[in-house]
Amino acid sequence: MHRKLKSAIHGALAGLGLTIGGANLAAAQEVVAAPASPLLGERVVADAGVATAGSCGGIWDSVCRAPRMWVKIENPWLQRDVDNDIQLNAFTVGNAIGTTSLDQNEFHYRPGARVMVGGLIEKCANCDWALEGGFLGGFHHNKNFYTSNPPVDNLFGGLLLRTFPDDGNGQAVDGFLQRFDQKVEYSSDLNSAEVNWRHDYFQDQTLIWLFGLRYVRLDDRFKVSETGIVFNQFENFANSEAFRFTRVENNLIGLQIGVDWNSTPYDAGRANFGFFGRAGVYGNILNAETVFFATDSGIGPVAQSFDAGRTRVAGVFEGGIQSSFKITDNLLIRGGYQFLWLVNIGLAPDQRALDFISGDNGRPTSAQDVLYQGPFAGLEWRWGCCR
Repeated sequence: MHRKLKSAIHGALAGLGLTIGGANLAAAQEVVAAPASPLLGERVVADAGVATAGSCGGIWDSVCRAPRMWVKIENPWLQRDVDNDIQLNAFTVGNAIGTTSLDQNEFHYRPGARVMVGGLIEKCANCDWALEGGFLGGFHHNKNFYTSNPPVDNLFGGLLLRTFPDDGNGQAVDGFLQRFDQKVEYSSDLNSAEVNWRHDYFQDQTLIWLFGLRYVRLDDRFKVSETGIVFNQFENFANSEAFRFTRVENNLIGLQIGVDWNSTPYDAGRANFGFFGRAGVYGNILNAETVFFATDSGIGPVAQSFDAGRTRVAGVFEGGIQSSFKITDNLLIRGGYQFLWLVNIGLAPDQRALDFISGDNGRPTSAQDVLYQGPFAGLEWRWGCCR
């Protein structure tokens, strides 16, 4: 009797355990469908808090890993510096080259713009590949120098020249007996466009590697104008005007690699700090044009021009620090400090003046390294969410 009662109790407990276990198993296997995301139009499939594969192969959970698309609009203020003092070739006659230095060769801060637009390559493939392109430019730097009644040895004193025989050799001599006015105009424009593939290494926007294609255009223009009295070819005193204009175009095309680092994962806070860097090897397609004109001189009126080009290897390096703060989930305010370093660049004041005899000023030179640097501030708008 005792043995039969014991067997009945064990059977009842086993049946109860099976029923409870079956209920738990059924509950564990129940699929809970979350409401459709207003940003994605997709459903999140959850199993007791564990992420499962999404319909297009990505991994989905409740954490937003990256935005679907984004737009960054920034206003940089950059100044321009050069590594080497600019040597101005005031004149060239045969093998005789007259040079002087331009001490005030730095351009102060000027505003520009940077616009970057990006988005994920695939709708949800691990949220780690994106394409981004944009523009940096609109920087116009300029500086003018103006003097009245400059001394003979003033800047660009040899702009107007005449050739005198000296034991059978030509010698460059200042053609102005008296100068009235002298003006120097120097301006430069910088523009750049790029497109990059971006890989989110940790799939949380903290470390991003990139590689892409970039084009940089730097235009440099330099003009010197003078007025004065000359002793002309008819051995008469005459008023004269003269100018020399040089323009150099730098067209840099090349590949770049880079990195972006952020201190805060994409969905983990409002404030963020980070840095960015780019480096690349470029081909610099140079074109230099020089024009010289004088209404009168010791050899009569002068009108000459020369255009030459060449291709050089150049480098472009960019970097900086940045910070951002989320005003809303989609809108951020951004700011930081950046630099852009261009290596092996041709500048207009470095080019040789025209040879009065041959009208040739040789091949363009590209011996300068140019550094742009300054602060920036702007906004970023994000929409969509890859989970």
